Amino acid sequence: PNRDIAVLKVKASGKDFPFLPLGDSDRVEIGEQVVAIGSPLRFEGTVSNGIISAIREANDLPLGRVRDIIIFQTTAPISKGNSGGPLFNLDGEVIAIPTFFYARGQNLNFAVPIKYVIPLLNSTSLTPLTGMSATSSPRQTEFGTLADLAGTYLGVWQSGTYPGSGAAVMTVSVAGETVSARVILTGSPIGYKGDTLRMKATKLGSNIWTVEFKGEHSALSGTGIFKEGQFLGDYRYRRVRRFVRDYGQWILKKQ
Repeated sequence: PNRDIAVLKVKASGKDFPFLPLGDSDRVEIGEQVVAIGSPLRFEGTVSNGIISAIREANDLPLGRVRDIIIFQTTAPISKGNSGGPLFNLDGEVIAIPTFFYARGQNLNFAVPIKYVIPLLNSTSLTPLTGMSATSSPRQTEFGTLADLAGTYLGVWQSGTYPGSGAAVMTVSVAGETVSARVILTGSPIGYKGDTLRMKATKLGSNIWTVEFKGEHSALSGTGIFKEGQFLGDYRYRRVRRFVRDYGQWILKKQ
């Protein structure tokens, strides 16, 4: 927690996964050129460049949770959505993880050196998240065809713009090759009532589908993943007449 790092390990067999090479963050120098790739404000695949402008002690900065480590200051533009992505050197090696920035200044961005991640990658044990059991698993639902996506999904939504969250209900209907969904987000601070979404679904595996949404009036759109009886997705909302915008996430489970 004091390094603001989480590592997720995936158990798999018979598959080759692409990966990024890790660099030696102890050899990083002030003035070195770096490149960040991420999804700032949900603009996926954004590439930005800069330099390492300073190497600092985290304890010397008012960072709150990040303590007792060395941290890189960089001019590579970082916005909300870059966090957790890679910061590369010019050899294409990951040398740090963008973590936060100071909005009151210019080009005051900070990244945690990759050397603090490597011991976690080499660890032979994992600590379950609070409230989760290492042996528990969600109810399994095979999404083998488009028809398997149909049903009612219940859960919560969380705004990325306004404080607060609420209940979320999504009802998915499938007619032939056409998939649609009715979405209701309760308690929205901007008065969102619901919309009928057209869905474009793409199958990635036996129980994994990715979807793209678009509202009937383009007021609500988003992306998401159906997997193992759950739906995880992002939404973007636009209320034209009042020029109100919002974005956030849904976390839903099939009933």
